Amino acid sequence: MLPICDQHPQRQALRKCLMCGVLMCSECMAFGLQFGLIMCEDCVGRLLVLSWS
Repeated sequence: MLPICDQHPQRQALRKCLMCGVLMCSECMAFGLQFGLIMCEDCVGRLLVLSWS
């Protein structure tokens, strides 16, 4: 059985977020990949907020 994206149940998950482990499809990974990270949008946001503090 193929893994399913946590946010988009109709899509196949390609990766897990390195921080929280959520399963992501290509659309969910797009935001994190802009920063060179395999993370969900929520975790990238948390990381950016922490780095600006």
